[in-house]
Amino acid sequence: MEQLFPSFFQPQLKENELTAEDTVIVLDTNFLLDIYRLNPSLADKYIASMRKINDRLFIPYFVALEFEFNKSKIIRQKSQIINNQKQTVLKAFEEVEAEIDKLKKDSSFPSLQEFTLNKIELEELLNKDINRFSESSRMHSLHNKVAEEIDNKISNKPTQKFIDETQEKGEERYKQQVPPGYNDAEIKEEELRNYDGLKYKRKYGDLLIWETILNELKNRAGRVNRLVFVSNDGTSDKKDDLIFKASGQRVGPKIELFEEMRIETNVKFYILKNSTFVSMLEQISETDKREINQQLNHFDEFGETNKSDVENDYDRFTKTAEDTIIRNRVFNGDNIRYSNPLRGDSLNNVNINENKNLHAREDDSDELYWEMPIINHSLDIDSDNDEILRRIEILQHRLKRNEEFMFQAKSMGDKQRYLSFRDEYDILRHQLLSLKRRLD
Repeated sequence: MEQLFPSFFQPQLKENELTAEDTVIVLDTNFLLDIYRLNPSLADKYIASMRKINDRLFIPYFVALEFEFNKSKIIRQKSQIINNQKQTVLKAFEEVEAEIDKLKKDSSFPSLQEFTLNKIELEELLNKDINRFSESSRMHSLHNKVAEEIDNKISNKPTQKFIDETQEKGEERYKQQVPPGYNDAEIKEEELRNYDGLKYKRKYGDLLIWETILNELKNRAGRVNRLVFVSNDGTSDKKDDLIFKASGQRVGPKIELFEEMRIETNVKFYILKNSTFVSMLEQISETDKREINQQLNHFDEFGETNKSDVENDYDRFTKTAEDTIIRNRVFNGDNIRYSNPLRGDSLNNVNINENKNLHAREDDSDELYWEMPIINHSLDIDSDNDEILRRIEILQHRLKRNEEFMFQAKSMGDKQRYLSFRDEYDILRHQLLSLKRRLD
């Protein structure tokens, strides 16, 4: 049996084989980007793991190129995630503060009269941590550490001929669903990458990396026994062109990859998740593992940032026939503009009757929603309860419509719109809470 089907009988990878002289280790782009997603202590462990196997590293040109294209975006989004977390904490603080203020008016809780919460101190502590992350010197140092480990490990710049031949080969492979990369065929169909005189279609990015690896192993024929590919690329339920899964569980590389690697290079092929690879070289506690998953999950919610916005939309939300109906009816209809002119509008530039939106007919309110700016209804108003109640009614109406648009955006898989509506919802909810406190 083993002689007939050798790829099904490959031995498991042992920890000591990671540092063996006949091992080559390839880090995928998402591993390098995870270093920027994680907090400093965990990022240092990722870098330390690279250092321990530096002599075994090989970085395909396209891995390094995509890393350079995406790292600044990761830094910006990490900063936004941290700021979103700050706002969540502050909003929760204000809600608790409001509830305590109510209890202070109740004679049943006399002990609370002397109790105070210091929002300013809390915000200062949060800003201290945010500023520490945002320091340009830290980002510069982090990039230097990564560059130090992968410098001189990156493959030579390929020729356009190699790219063209690989893409031509990929067209036929993808039709037959031969891995890797065929999941990207439709998602990245129109995405092109142009850099330093080279042009390639991003849907063939995984295949270009794969062909680069095979060529490198052929050049090292007789000196390499195993290839370890480190990537989180196969963890998504939407992606099955790298990892074979049984009942939703990862089993190992697709058998076609085993076979191609064995036939082309006579080298054993292994794939490790990023955190698994690090834990085999560095001491990673269970707490560390949970924290890694938690921090990376923030990026999953925000969007898988090593992919395009279009790809994120498809990965994040399930496409169904009902979704298509909603998309056509809501976003392509005559009564709704598929854009949001609200952002950036100032109160001075807007001349709008808010009551028009509040009392509009249902079929008109969608269009009017887009014309109505995000105004802080809790500011610059007198203490007239009738005015406060009027603005509360307006905000409640807007929150209801906002929830509907959030659902519609999520149903059609539009991540960018969904996040925009969610941000607006948070702002409006905060304003509503502030106004309600004025009536207490």
